Amino acid sequence: MLKKMGDDGTPTIAHNGESQGVSSSPHTFLHQGDSSHSFVEYLGLDDPSNTTSNRSFTVDALAVDVDAKDCSRIVKTLSRYLPLPPTLQHLKRVKKSTTNVVKDSEAKSPSQKRIRTEPEPEPKRPPSQQRLQILLGLSPLSTLLESFEVVDDSEGGKLLLSPADQLLALITNEKSSLSSSTSGTTSLSESGLLQNIIVPNHPPNSQEEAKLANQLWPTHFFPLKTLEYQEQKRSLSLQEFEIMVNNVEELSTQNNEAFVFDPSSNRVLSKSGNEERLQNAATLETSSICQRNPLATPILLAIQGISRLERQGNSDHYLCSGFHLYCNYEPCVFESMALVHSRFGRVIWASLTPDPPGSVLRQGISIHSIHCLPGTNHHFRAFEYRPTALRDHSTQPLP
Repeated sequence: MLKKMGDDGTPTIAHNGESQGVSSSPHTFLHQGDSSHSFVEYLGLDDPSNTTSNRSFTVDALAVDVDAKDCSRIVKTLSRYLPLPPTLQHLKRVKKSTTNVVKDSEAKSPSQKRIRTEPEPEPKRPPSQQRLQILLGLSPLSTLLESFEVVDDSEGGKLLLSPADQLLALITNEKSSLSSSTSGTTSLSESGLLQNIIVPNHPPNSQEEAKLANQLWPTHFFPLKTLEYQEQKRSLSLQEFEIMVNNVEELSTQNNEAFVFDPSSNRVLSKSGNEERLQNAATLETSSICQRNPLATPILLAIQGISRLERQGNSDHYLCSGFHLYCNYEPCVFESMALVHSRFGRVIWASLTPDPPGSVLRQGISIHSIHCLPGTNHHFRAFEYRPTALRDHSTQPLP
């Protein structure tokens, strides 16, 4: 079972799977097998669970109610002068209006000639009387119009109108008022066109959220980008979990060791200790290469062991694509980048010894997220083995 936990620690979404998962902090995900074995996965900064977990589902926004025949012109104009902000790009610009058109003979004021705000359970109207809502942006109106300014192309200069009057003139297509004062005319707030609405605050994270979002406002839904899909994809099978536990336990019997594991054949291909001995044997030096070369770390030596296999013709694999690397410590920044360039699929480590206080080493993944930098052309999954992570979860949140 894979579970997503809410802020209060209660399950909110459940999916089928073999391992149990808990979103333990904005940057980690806890895979739990049993009471004694668990892995903390470090997520990317652009992971869906990081961008939406702390955001409310809805937000206040503003829309205008217009005739359907004017919609295309208004949307084109707004796309040029008032595009939707990045936080609302998951929303469509137009939806069917829930208001009625009032006949001129029934109108009691100029604003009522435009719309009536009560719900409309009336017969379907002809296209000439249909109305649509166009999303303007987030409320309040003063904030929305801060960056809105239209230039009169025909006159080659800026307009004399306030942003709100400019917007009203563009919506109503009153071109004659664009370059003159509007004193005495109906303002945007009085026109009856402006409407306060509630819209989804972030892209839907599941099919259920998509249904709820579309009840508020038409929303784009991309199933493969949702948190629900990412959690299902992230879950570990029971076999994967057991293999990871067995390999980590193998690390505990060796000091400062790293090895490369091929999940397709379930074989260890390269060990840092073996590569260190081979390189030491090739020189006349009495000291180890790890003592003479600060870059000869267990992780780099394990990678060099794969290079040795390729040089000997014992491997036709491209670099370390799809391989898993196991090590006794968290990779530092330069080791993490070497793992990126080597195209590893996963990196799993067990911190058997604590770092000295104030140490900046071994922070390539947990602090700097080198494994999932947005600007790199390869990412790998990163896991830290923590035997008691789930037991301490309620009282000691993971970093």
